[in-house]
Amino acid sequence: MLIGCSWGAMLSLIIAAHCSSLIKKLILIGGGPLEQDYAKTIGQVRLSRLSDEGATVCY
Repeated sequence: MLIGCSWGAMLSLIIAAHCSSLIKKLILIGGGPLEQDYAKTIGQVRLSRLSDEGATVCY
């Protein structure tokens, strides 16, 4: 069994694709988009969230 959360979910997906004979179960939690349409824009979305306009301030 392989479990990945966030960035680990994406890494787990890659590992499972390359070593499928070793993985019986794969659990992905909170990973990035798997559809190519979303993957094209995810970089822009992440960068926009780093700007002052897209940032959320918590006090």
